[in-house]
Amino acid sequence: MAHRLVPRDGQRYLSPRVVVARLQSEFPYVASSEEDGRRYVRAIVKQLSAIKQIGEIPVDSEYLDRLDRAQNGAIYVYFEDPSCATTYLSTVVIPGEPLFFYYSSSAHERATQALLSRCAAALDYEIVNM
Repeated sequence: MAHRLVPRDGQRYLSPRVVVARLQSEFPYVASSEEDGRRYVRAIVKQLSAIKQIGEIPVDSEYLDRLDRAQNGAIYVYFEDPSCATTYLSTVVIPGEPLFFYYSSSAHERATQALLSRCAAALDYEIVNM
C-alpha cells in the first residue's frame, strides 16, 4: 500500500519549494512545514544510523550521507480534497529524492487515487507502484 512519484525520463527532481508551490496552485488546501520536514529526515537518518551500527542489515552509507546533507531543505507537505474527509495525502519532500505516499488502509488508497494522479500531473512526475 504505497506509491512513489518520480520525474519522467530525462527530467530532474523539483526542489521542495517548487513542489509545494505547484501543489498550492493545484489544491485548495495545502499545509507545509520546513521544521517537520527536517525533523522527519533527522529521524530517518537516526534510525538508519542505528541499523548500520548493529550491522545485521546493510545500510547504504552514500544514501545516509545524502539524506543527512539534504535534511535542511526538506519540507513536510499535506494536501487534501475538502469534499471528503478521507481524501488527503502527505509526504516529506526531500531534495533529490522521490515522493513516497503510504496509506492508512486499502480504502484510503482507493479514495486518494484521483488526488495522487492530480499531484503527479501538477509535478509532471510518474506514479510508481511499490
